Amino acid sequence: MMTTQQVADRYFEMAQQGELEKIQDELYAPDAVSIEPENASGLFLEHFFYDDFK
Repeated sequence: MMTTQQVADRYFEMAQQGELEKIQDELYAPDAVSIEPENASGLFLEHFFYDDFK
């Protein structure tokens, strides 16, 4: 298991290289959900990472 600092360092490293899909594959749980704020005009309120965006 990684510490919070190790996750942050790895995320930063991959983001600097533009490896956004790799970030999701490596650092996010398969069932991770992003819930957007209610006032996000014109956006969906929920995005499911893995199945919907691959």
